Amino acid sequence: MIDRLIELEVQRALKLHGKTNSYMEHIAIVYEEYLEAQEALDLLKHSLTYFWDKLRRNEKIVNADLDATILVAKELIEEAIQIAAVCEKAKSLDKGQVIG
Repeated sequence: MIDRLIELEVQRALKLHGKTNSYMEHIAIVYEEYLEAQEALDLLKHSLTYFWDKLRRNEKIVNADLDATILVAKELIEEAIQIAAVCEKAKSLDKGQVIG
């Protein structure tokens, strides 16, 4: 399932951005996606701290809180898939091919 999502992202990126032809381009993209993933991870940490604090105060966790955390987790997953897709595309550079 995850491999299929990565392949779909490779195809989406090809259509959207076209071809790339160097490791430098790939690493720059991976680093950008990493920074975005780090932002999502920081938000997730904030959410978990928020939940923990509510539990310690015996306060109810509401669905809206959980929905916000689900959105952050999905963003983190999307960024991780994008990182994997860029790395998948970069593997073709070893074969001397210009890839998308």
